[in-house]
Amino acid sequence: MKSTLIKKGFVCFEDGIRQADIYIKNGKISSINSQTNADEKIDADGFYVLPGFIDIHTHLDDTIGK
Repeated sequence: MKSTLIKKGFVCFEDGIRQADIYIKNGKISSINSQTNADEKIDADGFYVLPGFIDIHTHLDDTIGK
């Protein structure tokens, strides 16, 4: 399975936000700030990286257009 390295993103940790590199292998975060080789590299410089984030935004009670 392929590996991905997300570089230089502002990562939202439980205790704050820090710039870090995230290495993902087999669909799971494998390490932080310790890998340099990956099948795919994503430059996230200037972007927020939200590991485990689930978007709870829905329109179940939306009344627009009714």
